[in-house]
Formats: sequence, C-alpha cells, structure tokens
Amino acid sequence: MKVSIIILSVLIISFSVIITHQIPLNNTSNDLKCNGFSEFCNRNYSSITFVGTHNSYASGNQAAANQNYDIPTQLKDGVRAFALDGLYHNTTDKTLELCHTSCDLLDSGSIVMTLKNFTIFLENNPNEVITIFWENVDKITASEYKDAYDQAGLTKYAYIPESATEWPTLSSLIESDKRLINFIDTGYDSSVPWLLSEYTYVFETPFEVPSPDSFTCTIDRPKGQSRPMYLINHFVYNTIVLGGKDVDVPQVSSANTTNSNNLKDHIEKCRTTFSKIPNFVLVDFYDKGITDENGNVINVFSVVAGVNNVTYVYTELGDGNNGNPKKNGGSRISDKLMSKNSMFALSVIIVFVIFGF
Repeated sequence: MKVSIIILSVLIISFSVIITHQIPLNNTSNDLKCNGFSEFCNRNYSSITFVGTHNSYASGNQAAANQNYDIPTQLKDGVRAFALDGLYHNTTDKTLELCHTSCDLLDSGSIVMTLKNFTIFLENNPNEVITIFWENVDKITASEYKDAYDQAGLTKYAYIPESATEWPTLSSLIESDKRLINFIDTGYDSSVPWLLSEYTYVFETPFEVPSPDSFTCTIDRPKGQSRPMYLINHFVYNTIVLGGKDVDVPQVSSANTTNSNNLKDHIEKCRTTFSKIPNFVLVDFYDKGITDENGNVINVFSVVAGVNNVTYVYTELGDGNNGNPKKNGGSRISDKLMSKNSMFALSVIIVFVIFGF
C-alpha cells in the first residue's frame, strides 16, 4: 500500500510539472509570445500590422469565394483580422447569416456557427488576439449581434477601449483575457459597447480596385476623414453577369502578384502617405504569393512581418482540416499542448489502476 501511495505521489507531481511547463502562463517566462512573437507583447494593439482576410467566410469552389480556405484554417495559418458580412437569410427568415452580396449568391451559413470557431480558437490559444470587422449589410441591430455572440460563448472575450487613441499592449489584452476586438461599419449602439463604431477608430483605403496597378492610398471610408488607425484593402475584382446583374467577383488569376511585391509596394506607399504603418491589411486568397529567384517566399505573412520588424518563418499554408475544424480549432499552438482536463482524466485512470477500483 505504501509503495502504491509513493508511486501515485510521484505520478501526480510529474503531471503537475508537465502541466506547468506545457500550459503557457502569462508573464512567467521570457519566452512569452503574443500573436506568435515575443516582440509584440509590449507593443500597443494600435502599433502592430495584422494580417486580415477580406470576406473571410467566403471560401470554397465558387465564383464569389474570396478565400481558398475556411476560417479555422485561416486561424491556424496566422490570420488575425476577419472581415465578415452580416445579413438576414431573407426578408421573412431573420436568421443571421454570412453571405456575399446576397444569400442567393453565396451563403456561408449561420453567424453563430462561425463565431463558435473563434471561441474555440481563443479558448485553446490564450496568447492570441483577434479582430473582427462587420459590414452590416442588412442593418442588423447591435442587440442581435450580441445574442449571436452570447450563443457562441464569445462575448466574454470582447474588449472595450477607453478611448479611440489609446490602446493597451497585447500582453495587457492577454492578461485581462479581453482578446477580441470588434468593429461594425453601421448600426453602432452604446448598449453593446464592445461592438465598436469602426469609423471612429479606423479609416479604410478604397476597396473597388480593378487591377493590381490601381491601388491608391486615399481615405475612402469615412470619406476624407483621418482616424487613429487604418486598414488597407488590397484585393482586385472582375465583373461578371449573374442573373442579368453585374456582380463583382474576386480576381483569382492575379492573386500571386497581388499578394507579393505588389502588396509590399502598396503598404510602403501608404506608410509614406499617412506617416504610419497600417494596422490591418485585408487580402483575398491569403495563401497565394510567390517564391523569388533566391528561393524566398513572398506572401502576405512575410510582407507584414517586414512591416512589423519581426522575423518571418515560413510555414505551410492551407493544410488544416478545411471545412472540418479540429476539435481544438486547428491551432499550431494548441496542438503542442496537453489540456488540463486531459491530464486530470489520465491521473484518475492511473489511480483506478493502482488501487484496483
């Protein structure tokens, strides 16, 4: 019996050590990384450029799809800003859905289900901060968005800034566990204070661009009005006719060009024009780019790493469970960790084995 107790004690201590070393604890290690980089921890949220996707939900083999991979895969790959369109399913069915232009053209399903992907990711990746931009196409009320966030278990992560000009460091957001920033273009309501009026905080460059040589650095929204932060729209469209109507669809054929040196040039031009780095860069087909003659990969992640003055480390993109998110949200970080619940369950099993229950 004494031997069994000793063995059990050793096992419990061992598991405690494993948990201590494998579950990241904020501010207890010089190796703390915020959004993947230790350099980001002491930088203000407003002093970092975040990789984002345009129409993040619109993925798959459809003419109107803006991305090759779904949101769980985007999260796995390092995308940290997401542009979503909120619509009602139709005039009689007020279910909140993610649709491109209309739900007849491209319907990516329930807003609640997509928000659950963000909840899973934040639960499993405690050192990550993400941003959501809502284009409120159907003028959905703030309270309806709040209900969707509540159903998805996401509201608890929403951050409310104290001002439009002063933002905390990433490590502060992580310590407070308020790691989700939400903006909405229209329909702000002070009763939902964490759903921020985008154009109070952020301005955007033009988004209707027909070719890679047409990008500009003018203030498009709100028209001609500077704001503390800004977002670069960097994607191009083709116009096709669907159902007798002209519809803008992504120009996938130019994605490799658009997402490499062309993107770098656009960012540098805007940095010079506005005398500051962009805070968000939205692209289509984020996984596209080029490999130059020296074997260097040039894509949105390498370009933005350069803007942030951090070292880019190439990783394979788009190799997650597209359309079938892993139970841990498909994160590189959480794949390396054993959850506390798993450790506890294993300890219980060992106790049963030792004592013969």
